[in-house]
Amino acid sequence: MIERFPFLAVGYVTPTFFATPFEENLNLSKAVLGYENFGYWDFFSSEGADQTILDHLDSFWDIVYTKDTTKMITDWSPLGALEAFITNGTRISPVDYVTPEERAIQMEAIRQGGLAAPLSWYKIARGTLEGQDDQGIPPENALIHSPVFFGAALRDYVLVSAPSFLAGALVSSNSTATIREYNSGHWVQMAFPDEVNGDLLEWIEGLGLDA
Repeated sequence: MIERFPFLAVGYVTPTFFATPFEENLNLSKAVLGYENFGYWDFFSSEGADQTILDHLDSFWDIVYTKDTTKMITDWSPLGALEAFITNGTRISPVDYVTPEERAIQMEAIRQGGLAAPLSWYKIARGTLEGQDDQGIPPENALIHSPVFFGAALRDYVLVSAPSFLAGALVSSNSTATIREYNSGHWVQMAFPDEVNGDLLEWIEGLGLDA
């Protein structure tokens, strides 16, 4: 049986990404994009970030699910922007596809479970441990050798580099990639559930039952 790898919004990230120091990646994105698209990692990896978010959860939720995805350029991504946005209690219009009832359920789940554990990933990625650990991965193992589906979110201004990550993984490999584009922010599967599900089903069926 052949493995299959579908990705939505976030493409495959090769180990070489974490070999570059965080500050260098920020400088590169600032030079290319005009803003540090991963600058929010600095806040997420800081001590007490989990409690800060919980203390301003309405503001945080608003921007996580913002209707105006350009807010990710100005108020999410740059260094210091997200912390300032939520601690100031800024409120903006969220997307329509998350109902008030669903919002209340998810926010309560976050309050109950906290965010310390989820944010721990950023502490590792923001530092040098991830890059050091990835040095043990043989280069050939970093390539994808199975069919790939990538659903690109065209208005995800944080993960604008996701397609390039995917392309890097496919170089010199024998993979086939199916790419579909959606006019959405990060939560593409929530914004366009019928389209995404239909495209995924078509891709899976196209691989054949014995694939």
